Amino acid sequence: MATEFLNGTSAPAVPIIDLVVSEEDRVAVAKRHKRRRASVAIRYVFLTLLAAIILFPIYITIVNSLLTPLQIAARPPFFFPTKPTWGAYSDAWTSGHMSLYLMNSVIVTFLIVTGQIVTATCAAYAFAFLEFPLKRTLFIVFLATLMVPFEVTVITNLTTVVNLGWYNSYAGLAAPFMATGFGAFLLRQAFLGVPRDLRDAAALDGYGHWRFMVRVAVPLARPAMAALAV
Repeated sequence: MATEFLNGTSAPAVPIIDLVVSEEDRVAVAKRHKRRRASVAIRYVFLTLLAAIILFPIYITIVNSLLTPLQIAARPPFFFPTKPTWGAYSDAWTSGHMSLYLMNSVIVTFLIVTGQIVTATCAAYAFAFLEFPLKRTLFIVFLATLMVPFEVTVITNLTTVVNLGWYNSYAGLAAPFMATGFGAFLLRQAFLGVPRDLRDAAALDGYGHWRFMVRVAVPLARPAMAALAV
């Protein structure tokens, strides 16, 4: 059966059953979209509540920093400071020597990060490209140091720092942490990804180990080094 138009052309008739099925499909799709929107809404509500629970202690800490000691001890507590006081921040910066502590943190962090990158790069290159006796055994020993808790070595590190005369100095704070087995493992895996053909080409060009490490291996391992620095 066909339907005739005014210009004499005709179009094939669409069975009624097809129209009914198409309408049912549209209804089913609409229901699925509604359920999906409801699921997304519930998920966002849950994530919002979870974020509020996590951020609430931080918010209370900031609020308490703007209150006086009497207001902090008041019950019920203040959740919104009506007259915020900024004296705690100035006192922390001056009387609390916060500027000195901040500078110490920056210097020690710089020394530790720089030291870890240098020592981990050299150790990782040796384990990746050099051949020497007990290579695998020494690498396993490196990895085993990751299982030693810091509390086990703190007394030994303190004794070593005191014997070296580094007590109460930047060297004493940074030196025990300037080498890490994890960094050597991470960069070794990155160095092992350097293609063998590239190493052979560098050797043909007269590159020794030092030039190959500085000009080829290290630039290719920059993402891993950035991850270690972070």
